[in-house]
Amino acid sequence: MTDIATERALKLHEIALSVLRVKGTVKLGLGSGLEYRGTLLNIEWRPDQGQLDIWSGRRVLSVVRFRGKPQVIHYVPEVHLINAAKVAA
Repeated sequence: MTDIATERALKLHEIALSVLRVKGTVKLGLGSGLEYRGTLLNIEWRPDQGQLDIWSGRRVLSVVRFRGKPQVIHYVPEVHLINAAKVAA
């Protein structure tokens, strides 16, 4: 992954966290966490695993943050998702 892609992924991660802080609901089911379900994207955060996932029909971003800085595990660059996340925030 290039440095630019990593920067975009981490920017999307930060925006997604701000969306969860404002509009997130407690995730029902096994485990704890927050989720946001919008028209273009779904965001899931599992603090017990330190993982944040963003879905838009398929998983487009997965970031693990556990004892340190965030690590991008999976990222599919889709520019419209950053704009959608900003709108949701």
